[in-house]
Amino acid sequence: MASKLSHLTEEQLADLVDRYCNGTEKVVDLIRVFNINARPGDLARLLPPTVHKDLWCEYCKSQNLISRQESRSGSQWSRPAPECPKCGHRKITNCRCEKCEQARYEKEAIIENAKVNLIKVTFDGYVNDLDDPEQLVLKDAIYMLSLIRHSLSDDLNYVSPYELKPQPLAPTFEFTNEICKHLQSKGLIQISELSNVNAFEFDEEITVIKGWYPDRVLWDFLPMLTNSIQKARYIELLEELVLGEVEQKAWEKDIKDFWLEIAKYECFEYFEHLLSQRGFNLKSFGPKTHAVFENLLKRYAVSQIFNLTWQTVRDITDYSVKSNMPKYQAKNMFIGALQRKADKFQAEGWEVKNSRRDFRCPQSFVSATFFDTYIGFGKEAMDIVVP
Repeated sequence: MASKLSHLTEEQLADLVDRYCNGTEKVVDLIRVFNINARPGDLARLLPPTVHKDLWCEYCKSQNLISRQESRSGSQWSRPAPECPKCGHRKITNCRCEKCEQARYEKEAIIENAKVNLIKVTFDGYVNDLDDPEQLVLKDAIYMLSLIRHSLSDDLNYVSPYELKPQPLAPTFEFTNEICKHLQSKGLIQISELSNVNAFEFDEEITVIKGWYPDRVLWDFLPMLTNSIQKARYIELLEELVLGEVEQKAWEKDIKDFWLEIAKYECFEYFEHLLSQRGFNLKSFGPKTHAVFENLLKRYAVSQIFNLTWQTVRDITDYSVKSNMPKYQAKNMFIGALQRKADKFQAEGWEVKNSRRDFRCPQSFVSATFFDTYIGFGKEAMDIVVP
């Protein structure tokens, strides 16, 4: 009992608590009647706590919870929660007492462990048989060598396809996804069982992995090979094939299609860059956009398509501003306008000049590996119509 109330008998103290909680009398009057030497705002803290006969502590056996007396001037949000006088546990959703914190930690550890085990079960040993480099198709070889040069770890165990670098693996995020899916399907890379649990989406029971974020998971490189010497030899053979030191005539039939694929995504990258500069958010491309650029690549080089794209984006942006057109409406006009501009240039016999590669859209590793290392065309490839 507080010293300032020590002069009161048990009956008087009980009467004081009842009259205070009743709320019909002013606190100033109660202080005067019971001869208490305290300010009105301090009285609530001096009164004994309320014992809740129907509330028990979860951790201390046979211990009722108590509540400090509520100040009359307080709001409903400041009402003291029932708590245990022994351990400090409070009857609230996010109690921060030592035992609740420990219980939360143990629960989170159990969940974390369940997720880690599920990842191991799902991805441990999930690899295909490894073909010799000579058995790879052109796409396999270029993708692999590009990824090796982009982000293979020093110990030859991991690759980071989505790692942000001045020179990206592929022109677009979409193309990077395609590369990962393709190499994963061939067993050349695989999601590592050591990946962080935050890279995955689990069902509520933590029995199934519903999905994962490809840019967050850890990727194993040549997971079927555990020996770094074997991996190094594999890379060496792959380099010899791509550099032409070992003839691979079977690849020649795939050159055109692969050229078109890389060129198309380079056009996408530049198109997306021009649109984002002007405040248009267009991160994915539908079948129509794919078809238009595929058609353009049959008639124009990449550098010429860059020029046509720049003119189109400039013209449509100017038109939309002058017409006070909403952005959502204007962004649907770009691809059709690009097709019409290209057709008009061809019909009128006008020359389409070559544009340089924008320094904010640097050549990707997959482009450099194909055009520079494998074909050996270098920068000239941008100015050549796909043969």
